[in-house]
Amino acid sequence: MAYRLECRDNADHRARAAQKYLDFDNVEQISGAWSGIVKRNEKIEATKEFIKSFTVTWEATQTNYTHSTTIYAYRRATPPTFMRFPGRQSLLPGFDQICTISGDLTRCFRATRAQNTAQGVRVKILVFEVCLTLGDTEISARMRWKVGADYSYGPATVAYD
Repeated sequence: MAYRLECRDNADHRARAAQKYLDFDNVEQISGAWSGIVKRNEKIEATKEFIKSFTVTWEATQTNYTHSTTIYAYRRATPPTFMRFPGRQSLLPGFDQICTISGDLTRCFRATRAQNTAQGVRVKILVFEVCLTLGDTEISARMRWKVGADYSYGPATVAYD
């Protein structure tokens, strides 16, 4: 899975200056960081669900509630912090693009309170999880989020690349 990181003053981050952007709170971020769902050498059973948390910030006026994320596999010993070479779109050796997960977060969006950023932009910060089941021949997915003390679930589609 690709993520973003808050910028730090180190050589790896400086090499990715083109990937930097400001979020809604004017915090400098870098896109393209790697974060795994399944740990290396973890036993995979067809009934076991692997879960990864996500946070997206959407303007409160958002009208498209579909969220998509690309799933990658890293097939070497220790994954690097970033998935791509600095300034390029090609994946680093060891990464393979597996599929794209898409889900409708309409109910999550509606259950989330709007708030104002430091810049006065009205946003909703959606916190949800992507749940993957890795079967023998296919991946199934769903999304979930908290509503009070309980989870609410929504379907997700898997498109193989």
